[in-house]
Amino acid sequence: DVADRVRELTEGRGADVGLEAAGTVEAMEQSFAMTRYGATVVPTGLESETAVVRLPNLQYALGSRQIRGAQCGGGDVLRLVPELERLLAEGALDATPIVTAVYPLDRAAEAYPAMADPAQLTGVIRMPSIPDLDPDLASPRRSQQ
Repeated sequence: DVADRVRELTEGRGADVGLEAAGTVEAMEQSFAMTRYGATVVPTGLESETAVVRLPNLQYALGSRQIRGAQCGGGDVLRLVPELERLLAEGALDATPIVTAVYPLDRAAEAYPAMADPAQLTGVIRMPSIPDLDPDLASPRRSQQ
């Protein structure tokens, strides 16, 4: 058990921060369970829109933990997305290091299965009026599993 091992390594205390990046319900529950009272838990993954994460009621209510969502950097998406779009359009921000695939609109359905592949960081659906980010990213990378 991951939480037991973390508690063993921390002399029974638990981790100060639980950072979940696997995107599974099990990993989200473990990231909470392995942390100490007053810790911060940061879920970054997302299994599905309908997945349910179950937390122990006593720890949830009395554990004084902070759960800090990190999708979109945890910021104000309505403010940040237009700003990031502007920076990309001006060339002040280079997204190619995190774009692992570019899909033309007529292949958008192919982007959904790629989201389950851990080798995929960000897939971009290119609208007809937006130029390609990088022609070398015409198809997704495959994981080495």
